[in-house]
Amino acid sequence: MRYLIAILITLFCTIWLIFGLWISYYSYDVYIGQHLRLADDASVAGVKLDYLNQYKSAIKERILRNDARYFFTRDRLTRDTQLKIIDTLISRLSDMSQMDTKSFEYQQALLQVTGQEFDHTMTEINSVIHSCWIRQSIFVFCGLYLSWLVWLLGMIANINWVTVIEFALLL
Repeated sequence: MRYLIAILITLFCTIWLIFGLWISYYSYDVYIGQHLRLADDASVAGVKLDYLNQYKSAIKERILRNDARYFFTRDRLTRDTQLKIIDTLISRLSDMSQMDTKSFEYQQALLQVTGQEFDHTMTEINSVIHSCWIRQSIFVFCGLYLSWLVWLLGMIANINWVTVIEFALLL
């Protein structure tokens, strides 16, 4: 019986971890993150603008939690602040889409937006938004971190679940 409980705990933690990883990474990419990568891949300001607007809409629709952290929160690590930054990039792309695509100004502006601002958006802003996505569901958050921690501690300490259960029963 004790061995069965140990196997079930291990199986439960593993399934919970896999589900948390799937929700956290794959679902985020399908619903939100792909729009930003498509905007980065586009080579014309108008197409970049369309995909960036889709990214912003997806954030507003799917990200319900404003803070990216439970503790040590900062204004920079909030969804609303990051949306304001995205708005500035949308404004810039909107201005660029009105320019003549063959002009030197357009080429320089596109080079700067692609090289500097999208690189920042791809790494920093998307990371904050992804953290908001993870932390908006306590089930996913626990699935990622607590099940991983329980599973990892068991593996690192080389403790089998039977010993853990026996110890818990003694308390």
